[in-house]
Amino acid sequence: MLEATAPTRNQDQNHGQGQGSREPRRRRGAAAARGLARLVAGAGVRAAAWRTRLGGWVAARPLVAAAALIGLGWLPYLVILFPGTYSWDGFRQLNEFYEYQPRTTHHPFMATLLMGGLFAAGRGFGVNAALFGYSLVQAGLACLVFAWTCGRVFRLAAAVWRRGWAFAAWAVATAFFALNPVFPVAATTVFKDFPYALGLLTLVNVLVGAVLRRSLSARGMVVFVLGAGATAAFRNDGIVIALAATAGLALILRPGRQRRRALMAGGLVGAGLVLANAAVFPAMGVTKYSNAEMLSLPLQQTARYLRDHPDDVTRAEAATLQSLLKDGRRVEELGANYKAVVSDPVKNRFASFDADRLRRYLGVWWSQLLKHPATYAKATAANTIGYFVPHRQSEIAPISYPRQIHLKAGYWDDLKAKLSRPEADFDPSYPPALAGARAGLIKAVRAVLPASVIWPAFTPALYTWLLAVCAALLAWRRLWRQLWPFAPAGLCLLVCLASPVNGNMRYALPYVVSTPLLVAFALHALATARSRGWPMPSSTPDQPARPPLAPGRSPTRPPAGARRASPGGRVKTE
Repeated sequence: MLEATAPTRNQDQNHGQGQGSREPRRRRGAAAARGLARLVAGAGVRAAAWRTRLGGWVAARPLVAAAALIGLGWLPYLVILFPGTYSWDGFRQLNEFYEYQPRTTHHPFMATLLMGGLFAAGRGFGVNAALFGYSLVQAGLACLVFAWTCGRVFRLAAAVWRRGWAFAAWAVATAFFALNPVFPVAATTVFKDFPYALGLLTLVNVLVGAVLRRSLSARGMVVFVLGAGATAAFRNDGIVIALAATAGLALILRPGRQRRRALMAGGLVGAGLVLANAAVFPAMGVTKYSNAEMLSLPLQQTARYLRDHPDDVTRAEAATLQSLLKDGRRVEELGANYKAVVSDPVKNRFASFDADRLRRYLGVWWSQLLKHPATYAKATAANTIGYFVPHRQSEIAPISYPRQIHLKAGYWDDLKAKLSRPEADFDPSYPPALAGARAGLIKAVRAVLPASVIWPAFTPALYTWLLAVCAALLAWRRLWRQLWPFAPAGLCLLVCLASPVNGNMRYALPYVVSTPLLVAFALHALATARSRGWPMPSSTPDQPARPPLAPGRSPTRPPAGARRASPGGRVKTE
């Protein structure tokens, strides 16, 4: 039987030394943990302070902050795509400006003069200087208009939401313009559609401000004239949108001097453009181009009818259509060359329409519609579905322009052969050192966008439905005056539906760039209407509307005398 033995003196000393050595380690560990906690807390406080300062700086200068971020996002494109890019239409307009081709009204000649004049301003320093100067001026104007739009988005959101949500709305709008590759590529490309989009966005900005204030300053009137002039000058159908915006502005403003000024400003823009097209441009040798493009949709319907029902075409109808074609073209070619998504192979075979030719064509169009209306409906859907249903596109204009210039074999030579004299008057010299970066950027954008989860953002359909839902909500709440800023974008969509190409991002660019502002404006209008207790269609006697706010009160701002916490933690009195 074993007996318990008492611990020796050496064992007691060793045990005491072990406890003594562990105790300092515990104290050091606790001290380290407290230090780490204070460090994390201090970092959090400093981060919160920086966020507060950044939020305050953005709140005070939303336009400057947005312009800086948009410029930073566009800088790689300006460097890698130096000195710039031509589109097919832009190259043709430069040729007409220098009279390398006959001057026509196929593209607005006012736009041709403005684009050619800007290019010619730097032409004395070389083609690269002219093209890069054009890109810089266009990018600078776009950056300014987009930053102005982002600043207005911030102010709209701040009027009805807390600053954090307003900052988030501003950040989303700024990221949309800064990170979307469509915009920097468009800014470095010679083509009329981007200035047209900037002009229409300017009109939307002015209309939004007029709805909010029911007045327009002298500076705002000047900005409106510039926007209306750009919209009317850079697209043949832009004058309709400019005049519609003028009518909307006049109805928004209070009766009196400002309304008369708005009508006078719009009238001067319209009258000046009509006078230039009727008298000035013909004196400069500008001839009228075929207006068959305006009939793209009905011509597509006729071509599909001829393809699907050739036996139902009467001799009289065939003879009438034959008399409307250009010399050397045959009626049988219309059905054979019909393409569902683009009308160019059909419309380019028709000569220009005068009143008599148009009357004869509409007679054939109507008789065939009565016989096969379903065929017409199918042709319409095939030519417009891209503006309502998102679809993946391998070519997204204007992103496709640099790829065609730099990576498509023979494209540049074909462009020059068809649209220019042999002289290298417009040939830029692209830096060989950037060749790899150009090819990598173009291939990366083309490979990533159609395959990524955000590919619907690069189709017009997403923006069509966003604007349609916002407009429908405003109409449902009976906010009729708030619908006027949607008029330019809505008319642009109607023009797209009648355009020669289905679902083309280039044609939809004006209402695409207007979407962030119009969505923010619609949410602001709905929130303001709800807070003020305006009559709602869903209101019932059991659920009376809320009493209206006092004049000048913001829906989210506390009443006078209320105490609230400032960003720094101090309590302030309103």
